[in-house]
Amino acid sequence: MGRGIAWRYACQAVSAAGGLFLVGFAFRKLGASTYGAYALVVTVLGLLGTVDYGFNMSVVRATARDNPSFSVQESAQARRDVQVAHSAYGAMGAIAVLISVASIPVLVAVKSRNVGSPYALPLTVGLVGLSIGLSLATSAYTGLPTGRQQFHVPAIAGILGVIANIAVVVPTLAMLGLPSLGLGLLASTLVSATCAGFWLRVREPWFRLLPGRARWTELRRVGSFAIPLLVISVFGQVIAATDLVVVGSVATAAAVAFYKVGNLAPNQAVTWLFNGFDTVFPSLASTEDVRGQEAATHFLTRVASYVAGSSFCAMVMLRADVVTVIAGHQSNLAEEVLLVFCGVWLVNIPVHGLMVLLIARGRQRVFIPLVVAEAIANLALTIVFAVVIGPIGAALATLVTIVVTNVIVLPVLVRKEIGSSWRIAGDGFASAVIGGAVAVAGTLPFLDLGAGVARLAAGICVAGAASVLVGVLLLGRSGREALVAMFKRRVQAS
Repeated sequence: MGRGIAWRYACQAVSAAGGLFLVGFAFRKLGASTYGAYALVVTVLGLLGTVDYGFNMSVVRATARDNPSFSVQESAQARRDVQVAHSAYGAMGAIAVLISVASIPVLVAVKSRNVGSPYALPLTVGLVGLSIGLSLATSAYTGLPTGRQQFHVPAIAGILGVIANIAVVVPTLAMLGLPSLGLGLLASTLVSATCAGFWLRVREPWFRLLPGRARWTELRRVGSFAIPLLVISVFGQVIAATDLVVVGSVATAAAVAFYKVGNLAPNQAVTWLFNGFDTVFPSLASTEDVRGQEAATHFLTRVASYVAGSSFCAMVMLRADVVTVIAGHQSNLAEEVLLVFCGVWLVNIPVHGLMVLLIARGRQRVFIPLVVAEAIANLALTIVFAVVIGPIGAALATLVTIVVTNVIVLPVLVRKEIGSSWRIAGDGFASAVIGGAVAVAGTLPFLDLGAGVARLAAGICVAGAASVLVGVLLLGRSGREALVAMFKRRVQAS
């Protein structure tokens, strides 16, 4: 498991660094308005990629259950479920491309000004849509090795994809303008899929790389697991998309760009944390030991929440530096958005483990009503807050919604499914508070220095070192031994 986390973090580090570089590079070269148009296109069309979450998790879960602890019949059915999900992916990828093409007139009508050539935005939409469609059609390529706990495969594929993206965008941005970003995204998807596909041909010869036809009864079986996850993923993305759409409606494209700059670092950080935490998912799915599942979830929640508290509070303290590094100059809106989104994700991490455990048990239907209600409430609050307060109101609406649903409602909702839900969430929030206090103490001495790269680097180093030291001490001997053991072993089904 330790190698899995290391590979995921290596991929996330490269992806984060590449993403930050490309945002800063494109922001400076294209300007706020043009880059804001691209951010809106990626966010809106990104909704098409949300179906990946449901079927990808079904692929990972089915692959994890293809092991000797299950019967031969169950293992055979698990492999068939993987192939059926792959077939569904292919169909959805084609549909995503068609929807993207159909959305071109709408997106052009909304954001067609100040983006260069009249063909720039339509071409960008087409390239982004094609990338998303291809990514969907090949999602099983990374889900299968993840279920086998071969985390290096999707990690290497992702790293090569980032390199391809940068290699395309940097030399072509000045010449092509906005479409260069879409072309880079497509190149990234092609390279990643090719890398993962090669591994599958060698290691999983039973898997058909090209999607085939699936019977309706088989689709219903896989869909019974995947569709609830799809609903969760779609409504989660709706929350993100409505923020930018509403901000674009009540303000300017530049405001959308600065809003995107503000939530970039918190979103990258939480993706980093989720990637590490979710490494345990195949292990949870491959066993039916209820106590073992809850014990592992509880321990990881404490560790992840402490890291989240330290990371997000350090980011809040150094928010002016983070924004300056990304955008090239300070922005009050970007700093305010960053602060609010740090709060959003800080209250999300302590309950994330509960959702992962429910999905591993195939009980994700339990929190679907909560996710739907959360999306509807967030949309209503976003419109009201953005009109009354301005662009920052969209971020505040998300924070209010997440606090109510995650801190108050979710632990109550799942208490019958997970007996220790209150303890898991409560210890997670307590760990986040402790980690945050350590980070604040570590960054305070540097706030009198001028904002910039030097202060950011110094603050991160000192706060990080203090957080690691205090965290190791708080774990105690038994906790340290448990953490080391968890990192050393590749967890097998009980």
